[in-house]
Amino acid sequence: GTAGASGAGGAVSVTAAAGGSGGGGGSLGGAVIDGYVENTLVFIDADGDYVWDTNEFWAITNASGAYTLNYTGSIAGLKIVTDGSYYYDAVTKTVYTDAQATALGLSSDYLVSAVDVTTRAVVDSAMVSSTGSGYITPVSTIYAYAEAAGAGGGATLLNSMGLSAVDLTYDPSATINTNANAATMLKTGASLLTMVSNAASLVSSAGGVSADVAVKSVFSQIASLGTGISDLLSTNSATSQTKLTAVLQNSLTNANSSIDISSFTDVIAATSQSVNAVTNALQNLSSAAIKAGSHLSIAATGQTTLLADIKSVAALVAAGDATAAAKITALGTDYSSANVTTLAASAATKLAFNTQDPTNPIKTFADSVTISAPVGSAVVQRFDILKNDTITVAGVTATGAAALDLAAVGIFTANARNGS
Repeated sequence: GTAGASGAGGAVSVTAAAGGSGGGGGSLGGAVIDGYVENTLVFIDADGDYVWDTNEFWAITNASGAYTLNYTGSIAGLKIVTDGSYYYDAVTKTVYTDAQATALGLSSDYLVSAVDVTTRAVVDSAMVSSTGSGYITPVSTIYAYAEAAGAGGGATLLNSMGLSAVDLTYDPSATINTNANAATMLKTGASLLTMVSNAASLVSSAGGVSADVAVKSVFSQIASLGTGISDLLSTNSATSQTKLTAVLQNSLTNANSSIDISSFTDVIAATSQSVNAVTNALQNLSSAAIKAGSHLSIAATGQTTLLADIKSVAALVAAGDATAAAKITALGTDYSSANVTTLAASAATKLAFNTQDPTNPIKTFADSVTISAPVGSAVVQRFDILKNDTITVAGVTATGAAALDLAAVGIFTANARNGS
């Protein structure tokens, strides 16, 4: 089997959210929000394992992060879960499990990555709704984890963050000017997802576990903090870094109990320092700054630039590479508080550039190719150009035969395919 329900998109319909009654089925709607997350697989988690199975109803979010799920039977008490990296055939509207994709030999052309449309960050950390709401955010996720560990745990977390269960029932982006806690929801969500994505990268590489296991381990550790989550999100850098270091250590040992944590002291410290510099910048933003969108470039820095660096360092450490020590040191200097401000400004420029103005679209008129070879070696001329392009060399014109790799140009829409 493959897909279990209908395809993408739809308007938000909170009144039909998860946990609804009735045995005859129906539909429910909501949205996935860090910024709005596009192309996320959203499913009703029938067996509670946070992994999509072929018998579970699903939908895919649109550019507004919205989804509508059609289902049969009762879904009372079930969670709505996301999967930000999955195999999908947009032509047949079929979702495949990883095992099915491997058995069928599906290429990476079918692998879809969910993307935050406001930061352009890939969002592949599985998130969860709170029971009774169709809105899925980093905050709803730690609430769900805490409630799963013990009734009332989620409420304790929310209260310690200055939030309540009501804040899980609306879209903070759309209601930034009308809901008193919307700004707190956005900067808290951005901080949590920055922590989870970077911490999970380290846990996966250093702990030798899958990305899914790593994400669950980090969310679980954050959810277990109780009132201590206020320290993790403190505007005092020393306080928040100490708590984040403990989360990293516990996430590693929770994911792999046989790990020698002392072997990773330096990379844990550098990861904690660099991630904390980003999240501390987020937590120090005022509500007015959040309303102005200042959090987006900082979140983009943490969830793209920093994440790439931590992935690289974690891989070197896991491989025992001799260059890892220098890279670990560089993390601390490259992501000082002052440098985060500079990096965020650069990210803001990139985000503005990538926002296409329909009245003045970005156009590419020409490409240039430079070929070089070692002295004494023959130059082999290879031009990997597109089918609808030509290139002329020494008076000879050739027509392209290659295809465009969408991933290379940052196009992640599930409805696109590599082409000419």
